[in-house]
Amino acid sequence: MLWLCIALPQLPLEALRSEDTDAPLVVAACEGSARWIVCGNPAAHSARLKPDMNYTVALALCPTVQKLERSAAAETAALERLAAWAYQFSSTVIPGEVPLDFRRARSGALWLEIGGSLKLFGGFRDFIAALERELGLLHYSYQLGIGPTLEGAALLARSGIRVVMSSTAALQLRIRNLPLALLSLEPVIAGALHTAGVRTIGLLLELPRGAVNKRFGVQLGNFLDRLVGKNPQDRNSATGPDHRIGSGWSHRSGSSSKNNAQIGGSNLHRPGGILRTHQSADFDLNGHVSG
Repeated sequence: MLWLCIALPQLPLEALRSEDTDAPLVVAACEGSARWIVCGNPAAHSARLKPDMNYTVALALCPTVQKLERSAAAETAALERLAAWAYQFSSTVIPGEVPLDFRRARSGALWLEIGGSLKLFGGFRDFIAALERELGLLHYSYQLGIGPTLEGAALLARSGIRVVMSSTAALQLRIRNLPLALLSLEPVIAGALHTAGVRTIGLLLELPRGAVNKRFGVQLGNFLDRLVGKNPQDRNSATGPDHRIGSGWSHRSGSSSKNNAQIGGSNLHRPGGILRTHQSADFDLNGHVSG
């Protein structure tokens, strides 16, 4: 299988369908007695307001900042609409689960299995061009990643790596030096690994799996196996609508046209560029070996 992940780092803001504004605007969430920034618009970024910043600190830095309260329900609804839209590109679409933890709220994503769709669109180049042309009309900020596993494709998307990794061997080689923070692990686990000196994905993958399971639980071990394709059964064992696959996805299979859903959001930044395929050698989008 070949998975395309559409990562949506600004989903908490764009799902609220706020009007465009030149003023600093952030989405905030409460934890305990404090309020924290989830994400913000470009003006907020320019004002040095960053995700995970205490909102009181943000007010001190920028007294004119405007605030919206995070809505996990709005994010879930937006992902459902995106899933309906995505059926024009694949018969297998997997909307990501919306994390309740505000620290992981920017990890929203959608997956499409595209192995069977490429010929219909005339290959990688035409497929990506069509996908990004339609995405551009939806006014969502996004990053794309393509890999042989769900987790691998998501990691490539969050990393901004616009290279198609069609084999697990190529994927492991490419991600080994990436920072651990890109895995979007639970904050407690990420903190413990950082304290132990495990700062890259390669170092984490090299740890004895038994020790990882004992220290952090089998869920982390299973996640790592799915990341590198050692245990694909966890994601493929469920079939039919709305079955859970692995940890954190809803599986849907069907067909839809682009007119079946109306999708809105504020127009922030949409990365562009061209994807290259990468297997045991580099390929361009026309399938010619380039190295």
